[in-house]
Amino acid sequence: MRHFHVNDDWLIVEPVDQDNRPVPDGMLSNKILLTNLYNFVQPYIRYEVTDRVILHREPCACGNPSPWLELEGRSDDVVTFLQGDRGIRIAPLAIYAILKEVHEMRRFQLVVKPDHTALLRLEPEDGIPRIEAFQKASTALRVFLASQGVTEIALTLSNDPPLRNPDSGKFKHIINEQ
Repeated sequence: MRHFHVNDDWLIVEPVDQDNRPVPDGMLSNKILLTNLYNFVQPYIRYEVTDRVILHREPCACGNPSPWLELEGRSDDVVTFLQGDRGIRIAPLAIYAILKEVHEMRRFQLVVKPDHTALLRLEPEDGIPRIEAFQKASTALRVFLASQGVTEIALTLSNDPPLRNPDSGKFKHIINEQ
């Protein structure tokens, strides 16, 4: 886990469980809610971030009196591809980095399902047929996944366009439905 100080005069960090109930200091949270105390024009109030943290208020060994966090990372982002009896974990940023280089797509969203399948929602660039954009993306993604040891995956082109989360309004390029 990583160790980070909180500038608590600028930011309120609320470690919470899955149902947004406060988690006691020293306990692992499911996510955090952030409130920015500095930006009065367009403030963030209880903005949800899916990083799992442990908040500490006891003195830090470095001497900084501010609260500090142990950061585990995103609870919903890491994608695990089952290959036989083992799971191969891949960060969504790595998948995003591969797909953003497919210039035939204007916008994309990969939905990874638990049954060795993934759906690619995409908007092609002007003048590019959807199937052509999908084939380029599929090839790039399969080459990358194979380099990570993932060879058992069924990738299909979704009829749906890339979508925002209906509850939060956030857009995620990689959706882990596992």
